[in-house]
Amino acid sequence: MCTNTPGSFTCACALGYSGDGRTCVDIDECATNTDDCDLNATCANDAGSFTCTCNANYVGDGRSCVLTVFCGNGALDAGEGCDDGATATGDGCDSACQVESGYQCMGAPSTCSDVDECAT
Repeated sequence: MCTNTPGSFTCACALGYSGDGRTCVDIDECATNTDDCDLNATCANDAGSFTCTCNANYVGDGRSCVLTVFCGNGALDAGEGCDDGATATGDGCDSACQVESGYQCMGAPSTCSDVDECAT
């Protein structure tokens, strides 16, 4: 950006750029961690700006992302090994909706049963 002054001029870089006003380079907000993307979003540098996109299993505008899978809802959502409709540990399906060691889970909502290790 150039501004005329009596007998001279001044230069300044546009927003999203740095330099002396005559030579300006893009600021990579993603690399410098000056973006305002949600922790569950991916930042992409653009010329003079950046964009935020919610990661897989999240929805929103990139600056605010909300989880779309819900452990404990009784449905097998992406990334879940089981979902028995609860988030308790010790019943075969743990609080992160993963099958606990020594158990086998099937269906949705998941029914988990102890595996008889002695029989195998």
